[in-house]
Amino acid sequence: MDVRKWVLVIIVLGVIIKLAFTLGGHREKRTCKKVEIGTVKRAKISLNVISPYEVSSDRSLDFTIPKGTEVVFFANKTHYTKKDTILKLNDEGLKMELKRATLEYEKAESNFSRSKALYSNNLISKERYKEDSIELELKRINLINVENRLKNLVFIAPFNGYVDLNENSIYSGKRFYRSVEIKFLSDKIKVKAYVVDFQFLPIAKILELQDTVFLHIITPKEMGFYAKPFITGISKKIEDKNYYEVVFYPYGNTPLRDGLSGELSFKVESKKPLYAISQNALSGIDTPYVYIVKHHMAIKNPVKIGFVGDSLVEVKNLRGDTIITGPLDLIMNLRDSMYVCY
Repeated sequence: MDVRKWVLVIIVLGVIIKLAFTLGGHREKRTCKKVEIGTVKRAKISLNVISPYEVSSDRSLDFTIPKGTEVVFFANKTHYTKKDTILKLNDEGLKMELKRATLEYEKAESNFSRSKALYSNNLISKERYKEDSIELELKRINLINVENRLKNLVFIAPFNGYVDLNENSIYSGKRFYRSVEIKFLSDKIKVKAYVVDFQFLPIAKILELQDTVFLHIITPKEMGFYAKPFITGISKKIEDKNYYEVVFYPYGNTPLRDGLSGELSFKVESKKPLYAISQNALSGIDTPYVYIVKHHMAIKNPVKIGFVGDSLVEVKNLRGDTIITGPLDLIMNLRDSMYVCY
């Protein structure tokens, strides 16, 4: 009887132990989260940025054709190089005025020389001497003014560029019955690329990364010309403005026009491989973190972010760690110390 009792007890215990193992296995399967993993390793990181832009000439200079002036020469070219003659106006009237101003100055100069000699011998008053001195200065100023006006009848290109006539036609022999302003624009253009912020990296951050990244600027085709960057990085942010300026030069003589706008493509690329992870592995905005896998446990670990690319993110405090990279919906629902399998 005792033997049978003990046999029964042993059988019951065996069943209980087997049941416990079975239930434990099922519970383990129920709590194990199937994840995708990756390793923190070096990789090249790149970022493509689409940013609105606006085009303007780097420099400009205004010429004014005075009222009643006749055009005697106009080069009428699409592109001018520095020191090219753009325009000549009729100078006959000013030449006569210059001749008259020269004679008046020479007369005033002669009068002053005579007054100076007489004053030194006390033959004229101090007041008369001052009057002749003032008269000479006035005639000198008038002569300089006429000479400058005569010079301004010949327009010389101050730098490489093109003429924007503001819809005013110009040709030899034409006389203008009102003042006309001509704008000369440099063929060196300025592209204002407006700031674009990203989830983890404002474009301003690129300025702080100039030692570690390249910046490639892709000229938009809709601008109608081919150009190359004057600089390999973006300039500093304009004070109190929300844009950066990038300068381009044209390859050919295609006239550029102010006011063009569209989208500008930037490609930012790391100069060397950086320790990086997939963006999918990253959680948190104010305090970014990832889940590191240790002994089949998901361990929440804060990360220090560097350069953020299109698909990869530089991490500065991880090296060779195994992290959870997906699925994305699962990562969003992970909890610290949760059991995972892969």
